[in-house]
Amino acid sequence: MTPPDGVNGDNFRDPTTAWQGPDGTWKVVIGSYSNNQGMAILYKSQDFIHWTMHQDPLYLSSKTEMWECPDFFPVSINGTNGVDTSIENPSVRHVMKASFNSHDVYIVGTYVNEQERFLPDADLTGTSSDLRFDYGKFYASKSFFDGKKNRRILCAWVNESDSMEDDLKKGGYGLQSIPRQIWLDRNGKQLVQWPVEELNSLRDNEVYVYGKQLESGSVFEVSGITASQADIEIMFELPKLEEAEFIDTSPN
Repeated sequence: MTPPDGVNGDNFRDPTTAWQGPDGTWKVVIGSYSNNQGMAILYKSQDFIHWTMHQDPLYLSSKTEMWECPDFFPVSINGTNGVDTSIENPSVRHVMKASFNSHDVYIVGTYVNEQERFLPDADLTGTSSDLRFDYGKFYASKSFFDGKKNRRILCAWVNESDSMEDDLKKGGYGLQSIPRQIWLDRNGKQLVQWPVEELNSLRDNEVYVYGKQLESGSVFEVSGITASQADIEIMFELPKLEEAEFIDTSPN
């Protein structure tokens, strides 16, 4: 695959996972930027070796910058199960994701295979109102279908803010995020995500504390935890509220 005329090679990269259409044609999307528009350029192949660019992008936006690491995949309308990337039928919707301006944003919509068009419910705006996978350091994400457990898994690059000197000392820069399972919300307008269940296997040496009374301003140290990271679940009981401060929420 080569960039189309008028597209700089630096603005042409990061192919998605290929999917196969009902007629057997392989398809893949590449992130690009041309004429002040971020876009997902569509390529097709009959043999997975020779590729031809489709006449029109699968989707483009004049509100965004250069698209990095695009992703395009189906999600089931009902339930939390994932579906194979090549599934195209009325039981799924499609998600288009792009990475730019240090964020991963996505839109949900309909993929019209016959016209090779992606019709989003709402266009990207290039602002904070766009749907994001995460609001922290989370970039260049990639999803895949886990056929063994029928789920779609999402991972991303968590970039760090250390100096170049510190990065060289520790021998790397950034890390991969905790894998998350993603599926379509019941309203059909956005995605839901949750850490994969395999993380439970990393939990060990549970520490329980019961009936501890906490006084105002006090510090309670939980002993017995030696791991560098821990999951904490807390339940509070308030036996009396006589001295609770009243908050007036009525408008002034």
